Order: sequence, then structure tokens, then C-alpha cells
Amino acid sequence: MKLIVMAVILMVSVLQGATIQVPLDQPTIQAGIDAAIDGDTVLVDDGHYYERISFLGKKIAVASKYVVDGDTTHIHQCVIDGDTSVVPMVADTGSVVRFVNGEDSLSVLAGFTIQNGVGVGNEGGGIYCNSSFPRLKVNRITNNGSNSATRLNGPLASGSIIDSCSIFGNSGSGSFVMGQGVPVFNGCLFEANGGSGVRIGHDSRINIYGGRIANNAGNGVLYIGSYFETIRDCVIENNGGAGVGDLGFLKWNKPDKSVDPRDSKGIPRNLINCVVRGNGSGAMFYNDVDWTVDSCLFEENDAYAIGMAMDVRLILRNSVIRRNGSMNSGSNGGGIRLFGGGQFLGINCSNSLFDGNMADQGGAIFARASYCPTTISSCTFVNNTANDGSAIYQGGCLNQVMVVDSCIFAFNKGGDVIQREAPWHEGCADSLLIAFRCSDIYGNDSGDWTGQLANYLGTNGNFSADPLFCDTANSNYLITDTSPCAPANNSCGVLVGAYGIGCGNAAPSQFDLSSPPNSFMPPIATRTPMLEWTAATVSDPLAHVIYSLHLSTDSSLLSPIVVPDISSEYYLIEQPLNWASKYWWNVKAVGSNGGETWSSQIFRFRTMTLGDIDGNETVTVSDVVYLVNYIFGGGSELNPIESGDVDCSGIVTVSDAAYLISYLLGGGPAPCEG
Repeated sequence: MKLIVMAVILMVSVLQGATIQVPLDQPTIQAGIDAAIDGDTVLVDDGHYYERISFLGKKIAVASKYVVDGDTTHIHQCVIDGDTSVVPMVADTGSVVRFVNGEDSLSVLAGFTIQNGVGVGNEGGGIYCNSSFPRLKVNRITNNGSNSATRLNGPLASGSIIDSCSIFGNSGSGSFVMGQGVPVFNGCLFEANGGSGVRIGHDSRINIYGGRIANNAGNGVLYIGSYFETIRDCVIENNGGAGVGDLGFLKWNKPDKSVDPRDSKGIPRNLINCVVRGNGSGAMFYNDVDWTVDSCLFEENDAYAIGMAMDVRLILRNSVIRRNGSMNSGSNGGGIRLFGGGQFLGINCSNSLFDGNMADQGGAIFARASYCPTTISSCTFVNNTANDGSAIYQGGCLNQVMVVDSCIFAFNKGGDVIQREAPWHEGCADSLLIAFRCSDIYGNDSGDWTGQLANYLGTNGNFSADPLFCDTANSNYLITDTSPCAPANNSCGVLVGAYGIGCGNAAPSQFDLSSPPNSFMPPIATRTPMLEWTAATVSDPLAHVIYSLHLSTDSSLLSPIVVPDISSEYYLIEQPLNWASKYWWNVKAVGSNGGETWSSQIFRFRTMTLGDIDGNETVTVSDVVYLVNYIFGGGSELNPIESGDVDCSGIVTVSDAAYLISYLLGGGPAPCEG
């Protein structure tokens, strides 16, 4: 052990990082970067810095005092301003911050306002990355004048992680990704930009987790020969174009269409737990791929909720599609619009509500193609409107069966509930082939089991009866316990429609706490842990659940800290908890209809002792060895990573090992007291 300690001391003395303070040690941020070596931190005081900076390929952190104390006012008051009237252009260097020398995730930019850049090649006015994958954390990127405020370019951009950044008020798009990059955006805001919120092109793809994409002049998310893998837990609303759209596809369609991942065959795409509201259109899915839309709300989009073209398979489940589309002449498919005339891999809709959508043809669904197998199960179609096909309109050469199982079609307005257009040419099917089972068609303007549906009434469990919704006037499409759509009241013995019995103020379902683990043993929590739990659900599909978190250092949870009005199944503690302390917590779920339910357990966790890197509740030389092994490669990850940040610089570097050795062996200050 003595030899190991001596070796560690030698390495640290040679390689330890430093904190370079601006303007105390260096007059400008770029001067701080110039003076830095790998592992250093350039720590910037509040102020207005007129300069444009480059990381020069260095593995360093450039940060405001936000990383020291978590005070968000530093982000507003520490400004990097690339105004060319103050800082003249030198060649094509108009971006405020540039990563163009192979920087990686150890190159960190955190806690700034970045403004007034003009970009490189008119892209990336705020931040420009070329074949680099830095980490960008908690920055405000605003008032930049190029085609995009941030640009991530090249295959190396695959590792870029953008956390909790606000990209708003820029003249072009918020972010532009191209050149086979696969960056990840976590909890970011893209708002009020002059172009699209996020623009992706040239074989790139992205993942977006959490955040808001809103009020952009163009599309919310725009694709040009590219695609997303997953967009989860996002609000995409009030964008001038599509919520999710594509320029390449728009070249031969109206300017309110959506996604075109033309060069991305074979990789499934996922849109999960998102709200897509008030856009020119919702989302467009295109080109030989499976698209899954799960637990989403599409609401009040002008043209349609979901569009499809060219060899797509759509899997829609557990979603609400309501009040989309218009009655403009020639409009098609207020809810789902499938168009293009080619062959499609299919539509599979389950456990979803189509409510109040409208179009000239196909109020809820419009499908025109030479081939498109369609299965619709356990869905409710209500109050949709169209001149032809108030719920569904089918066109083209449909030589396959559409399967409808356990669905409700009620109170739709206009034409027949399901309508088939005349065949295009000789050889097309001249009638719509439908396999209907256990479905209820009732109270529709044009009649119920009429036209091409007349022969299905009374067969295979099909019937016509009032579904007895709980409150149609207020869009509550749960059913009463006497409804013929309840399993006990129909010959099929199944639930018909999307939602079950649930009138009244039913409490949310039981739910469980999940993370951090219910233990005082490792892994130890950070002082700002993410607390997570499973979802509580309410039977009313249009109701919602709000949570409150209760946290205490007392196991009885008397006089806890209460965090109210949490809309998601997690909460990130913002105000750091005490070091080395034990906490107990639980969660209450309250439905908007009045019922409430507590989590099934009370969980406990212990926050870390700063410097206790190996998790044995003491700080010893073994923690130094563990930390050095991690820093120089080959060692285990720190869990949590903050346990090694003993100098409280916001990142873990060799300087932390030096600090810890000084504390343990040289009488230096305790962690975070230096």
C-alpha cells in the first residue's frame, strides 16, 4: 500500500489539474483556455465577456460559478458575447464557441449565456462543433444570427450530450445536427427560434429526452434525409410548421407536412409520452420503417395529427388523438392521414381514442394506397366529422382485409362511419373487405350499421347500443358499469372501446417507488438525487395525475419537505441535501378528478460522504487509489461521480486526487473547504 500511495503522489504531483480563474488569473476566457492543460478548469466570474472562444482540442472544463454553488443567476450574469461590431471577424470564426479539434466528453462548457454569434459558414452562431463531441450543460444560447444557433457536425458528434440547455430567440434554427452524428439532448428548451427548433440532416439521427420544443417559426423538429431514434417525454407545441417535419418531403407536398427519414431504413423509431399540440400538423412518418407512437397526446394540430407515406408501418397505442384537422375542401384524415398511393407496411392502432377530429374525407383516419393492411383494436371513435367517412375513409386498390376488433364508433358526424371510395381502375377491389368483431356502432349521423357495414350487425358479437359514456359533454369516455361495452354486458365477454368502467372520482392506481434503491448501502445517492417511481394511472383518459414528493430525515416522515405539483414520475432534487445523511421519502398521487393514492412503500437512502469514493463510509488512502485508477483508465466508474469532486470544481480531475492526498496526508483542508 505504501508503494501505491507513493506512486499516486508522484503521478498527481506531475499531472494534477489546476483551476484557472478569469479574470483573476487570466484576463479573458480564451487566455484561460490557452493557459490550460488537460484536466484543468477555467472558472469564470460573472461578467460580460466580448470574445469568441475555441477549446483547442483540450480536455478541460470552462464554466461559470454555477458549477460551484448551483446558483442559476450565474448563468444569466456570465455572458460570452460574440458581437462582431465589438470583436471583429478573423477568417470564418463567427461562432461564439467552437469545438473543431476533436474535443470529447471531457471538454465541458457549463453555465453561460452565449449570444450574438454569426456562425461558421452561417451555421452554429452560438456553438459550432465539427467532428467533436463535447458536453454542454445548463447554457442559455440566444440571439444568434446564423441559420442555426448550435451545430453538431460529423460522425464524432455521436457522443455529444447536451443537458438542460435553453436555445431560444435565435434568428435561425435552434440546433442543426448533420454528418452521421447521434447526439443526445436531455431536458432542453428550444423556443421562439426563427427557423425550426431542431434540424437534422445528412444521415444524422438524434435522441431527445424531456424538454420543450415550442413557438418556433418553422417546424418543431425538422428532418432532411435523417431521423430520430427516440423522442420521449417532450412537449412539442405551437410551432409554425409541423411538430415533427421534413423539408425533403415538403419539396413535393404542402408546407405543413412532417418527417422524412429517407436514408434510415430498418431502424425502429419511437415517439413516447409526448404532447404534440397546436402545430401546423403533428408528425409525418415516411419510408420503409416501423414507427411506434405510445402514450402520446396529439391535439389541435391544424392539418392532421399523424401523416404517413411510402412503406411505413405505424404502431399506435395508448394514445389520444383529438380535435385535429379542418373541414377545408380536399382535406384528408384529421387524425391519421396515409397518402402517396404506394404500398404501406400497415397500421396497427390499439387502446386509443379518436375524438373530435375533422376533415373533408376521413374524420379520424384517411388511407389511400395500393396496399395497407390495417388492424384497429380496442379503440374509441367519437364525435369525428367528415363529409365522407366520418370515422374512416379508405381509397386506392385495397386487396386486403381491414380488421376491426372491440371498437366503439359513436356520435360521429357527416358521412358513413366507414366509407370506401370508388375503385381507381379495373382490377381494384370494388368493395371494402372488413373483418368486424365485438364492436359497437351507435348514434352516428348517417346511421350505424349501414352501407358496406350492413351485413355485420348481429354477427361475431357486433351490436348497436348506447355505450353509456360517463360524460360525453366533457369528453369523458369511460363507461358506466351498466354499459353494453363492459365485459359482463356483451356476448363476447370483452371490454369494447379504449376505456373501461370508471365514472366518479376514482383514486389513481397503486404505484411503487423505484430509485434510488431502498437501502443505506451502496450505491450511495448524490446530494441532488433523481427520485423515481412508477406511474399511477386514472381510469379517465382525459384526467391526469399530479404527484407530491415527501422527504424527511425522520423515518416517520413527520414535518417533511413537500415538493408539490410534479407532473412526471421523477423529481430531481435541486437544492443539495446534506452530506452523509439518511433520508426517507414517499409520494402521493392525486388525480385531477379528485381521488388520491400514496405510494405502496416508504423508501430510504443515504447521501454520500464527500471523498468516500469506494463507498465504505470512510475517507482513506484507498479512496485516493480508487480515484486515480478511474482518472487514468482501467478503474471502476465512480458511483456517484460527485463523490470524487472533492475540490468542488464541478468536474472530476487529477486535481481532486491531489486535494484528497493533501487532506489525508498533508493536513490540507477537508473536501470542499479549500
